[in-house]
Amino acid sequence: MLVPVAFASRGIARASVPLCSLELQDDFGRGHAHLSWFLEDGDLAVYQVGTWLVDNVEVGDGTPARYRFCRVDCTQINFTTDCEHGLVRGTAAHIGNDGSTFTLDEEDEIQFGPEQLVARVGASVWQDDEWTEVSYALPPEMVAMAELSLSSSSPPPPPLPPPPSPLPLSVRAPARGIEVRMALECTEENVRQVLEEFSEAASTMFGCHEACARVGITGAIELADLDGPIVQVSLRGRFWHRRETVLRNARAYLLDSIPELCDVELLDPDEVDDTVIDPETGAIIEDRRAPDWNGDRATLTYQGIDPDSRGPFPTSGL
Repeated sequence: MLVPVAFASRGIARASVPLCSLELQDDFGRGHAHLSWFLEDGDLAVYQVGTWLVDNVEVGDGTPARYRFCRVDCTQINFTTDCEHGLVRGTAAHIGNDGSTFTLDEEDEIQFGPEQLVARVGASVWQDDEWTEVSYALPPEMVAMAELSLSSSSPPPPPLPPPPSPLPLSVRAPARGIEVRMALECTEENVRQVLEEFSEAASTMFGCHEACARVGITGAIELADLDGPIVQVSLRGRFWHRRETVLRNARAYLLDSIPELCDVELLDPDEVDDTVIDPETGAIIEDRRAPDWNGDRATLTYQGIDPDSRGPFPTSGL
């Protein structure tokens, strides 16, 4: 059911219709300081669709950024001190072509993530409990968002191709005053040495680092066998990253350090699986993933970003 709702159009001053207060996410922060922390049922919310930036990283479906409006019906969001992830559920609000009316589509139930939230108008904007009439004039900023959305109503261009896979982990430059070592010979001792260096360089990937161990990352990579120019390794413990990513980066590091090598593989191919599934019931028998301690893995996956391209500590500074 479409419920027409009227508000004062831009440029019309009406003393009997006070201007509502608009809160912008730009003025808020992360976690408990995020604007989504203050959302209440009945609020009029503005959120982004298309393509936009999160922590200076482009997310979305590749189409131009557009604003959408809704009445907030409930929030399902988890917060930490510097992160927020989950869903805001609501009823779509469609802006009229004249820029002075909009309709609530009771049959169009929408949901979006807190990272899409742009602005909020408190629930007091509604004149009655049925949300059928607005008693406040919307601020010029919100009207401008409505006009921008209307001007962006042309068919979107085809979506961009998916982003490339993350590049192999780059080797840290040697400290000043330390000479760059020569390429190593293909020996078990050198392979173990390079694996240790790799574990130290990948500071968010392995459980040998204090910050990783503290949040449940226990993963390690070990030499299992050296068969001529082929290194066989084993993965132990729990990783925040996909085991496939760990193996790929280890392979790149080893091949760069020991040119005689031609490949790096797992001694047990099944070790690449992040979870072990019961083929009969589909239940997870063993979960080899470290805890999603700050919700970033789930949030990035929801945003359509490969979590392994960001790592587990993008905002914590650990």
